[in-house]
Amino acid sequence: MLQITRDALPQRKGTGYRVEQRGNLEVDLVEAKNRDIKPFVHHPIKDFYWITLIDRLTGYLEVDSVIHKGFEYVVPVIKKMIGKMEKALKTKVKYIRSDSGSEFKSETQQMLKQLGIRHKFVKSGNRLEQANKTFQKIWYRLMRLGRGDIDVLDGQAQAIFNNTLSSVNGRTPLEALETPDAALAKHVREFLQKKKRAKYKVVPLEVGDKVRYLLDKERGKHKAELMYKSYRGKHWSEQVYDVVKYNKYTDSYYVASKYRRREKLLKVPGTDTVSRDAVAAKHAARKKKQSPEAAGYEWKSKN
Repeated sequence: MLQITRDALPQRKGTGYRVEQRGNLEVDLVEAKNRDIKPFVHHPIKDFYWITLIDRLTGYLEVDSVIHKGFEYVVPVIKKMIGKMEKALKTKVKYIRSDSGSEFKSETQQMLKQLGIRHKFVKSGNRLEQANKTFQKIWYRLMRLGRGDIDVLDGQAQAIFNNTLSSVNGRTPLEALETPDAALAKHVREFLQKKKRAKYKVVPLEVGDKVRYLLDKERGKHKAELMYKSYRGKHWSEQVYDVVKYNKYTDSYYVASKYRRREKLLKVPGTDTVSRDAVAAKHAARKKKQSPEAAGYEWKSKN
């Protein structure tokens, strides 16, 4: 139980050539709730959405807002934001990735294709997730400080964000715009190499090792619940499997009739039979002690 309820391992995050040159972006749609804003403004306000667009290398952020997430609202705004981003980066946008939200399909994909921009769906944009969190924190602080109506807060929060030092490339996004791509990419690689991970997450596997595999359907399954509790998730297979073989070309292991990447496998330490039998006996004794018969109560069947 301790193993199958352990948190899922982080998704593999490599730098790749797309992070080594500007013009490769991530886009997202973030909802702003009326209940969070209403106590601090003096006029009616409805829920709305922020469209956030970030360059993965420089960290430069563009933000705009829409009142609905239909294509007639989203498509022209994203197109305008891409133009602003290209002007700031001084290069053409080549690639954009997003989650698989309906607002980024159909007409949005057609618009990107017309602009000659490649588009890819991913589970999450790791560069933009942290940026969204930081931007919202700045925005709500400005709102609580009464720094203006909500119409002007987007620009203020974006300006503060783009003047904030990044731990990823060691510069503010505005400074990064004036820095050569090679220098930024070098700093990004060094940052990723310094990140520490728990030993159990990086321990190497060999053929014959015992492992559990990640249940992708369980990852984030309980996030939709109103009262999310992480301990509800059972992320790993209950059954333990052997590593049958390793494919060095795909860097994956053959487990349970399928090749799986390292981050989707959890190594299971061996257990000696003496310890296993001792634990089983202990649980059996405890169960017997807690039974109604052992407590001296008469056991009556429902029949």
